[in-house]
Amino acid sequence: MTNIDTTATSPPKKTKTKKMHKREAWPRYAERRGVSCRTLDRWAANGIIPAPEYINRRKYINPDVEPRQDTTKPSRGRGNPRKATTGTDASTTIT
Repeated sequence: MTNIDTTATSPPKKTKTKKMHKREAWPRYAERRGVSCRTLDRWAANGIIPAPEYINRRKYINPDVEPRQDTTKPSRGRGNPRKATTGTDASTTIT
């Protein structure tokens, strides 16, 4: 039996391969989205994007992640608006 015959009949060795994840640095992702890194932090806190993955104290995110669009912006209501006044006399109001 030759060396070629023995290697052809033996099953191939299975090696463990780590699945590589796509990662993009947090600042680069922010730049691509046109927002600041702090905005990404807020989005992650509000669940609009998933939390970043930390590697050596640096933040990374999957570049294919899209921000959720089903969230609504909080209303910027004035709360208790003032009544309009005319002239210098503050006692006369327009209703």
